[in-house]
Amino acid sequence: ALIEAIAKSEGTSVRDLLHGAREGLAGRKSLPMPEGWPELYAKLSKHAETAVRRDVTVLALIFGDPQALADLRKKVQSREAPTDDRQEALEALVANRAPELAGLLHESLSEKPLRRIALRGLASVPHADTPAKILSHYADLSAEERQDAVSTLAARKDWALALLDAVEKKSV
Repeated sequence: ALIEAIAKSEGTSVRDLLHGAREGLAGRKSLPMPEGWPELYAKLSKHAETAVRRDVTVLALIFGDPQALADLRKKVQSREAPTDDRQEALEALVANRAPELAGLLHESLSEKPLRRIALRGLASVPHADTPAKILSHYADLSAEERQDAVSTLAARKDWALALLDAVEKKSV
């Protein structure tokens, strides 16, 4: 019923309904995708208002909408997109623990504006290549980024061993 009401609404009603739905579902990681959602997402993801686009994206992630995941990945990887939008997209993917997130986070380590989000996000995504990827960028990291890198590597036993090896070799 809510999806139908949003689809029929215009102007501030759309924004208010979406925001209310987002607030009402706060803390929920996943729910079944409602009927009619893909069409509504396709329409509202191009809305003129940033708040509407943001709320519809959050709801799409809760519903496991594959198109929203693809759109966010594309935005993160688009160097033409505004930095704030790219960071917000990456944060949304991390918060939602999107499938196959490790590869995107590994790629993001090479981009200064995304690096801290990627370093922090990698702590929650187990992947065998993570220690090597982080350590390969370590020399280029700022002091704050190095703290994030060490925290991430210390988060898992196997990664901590890689960190200790790097300390022993004086590369960290």
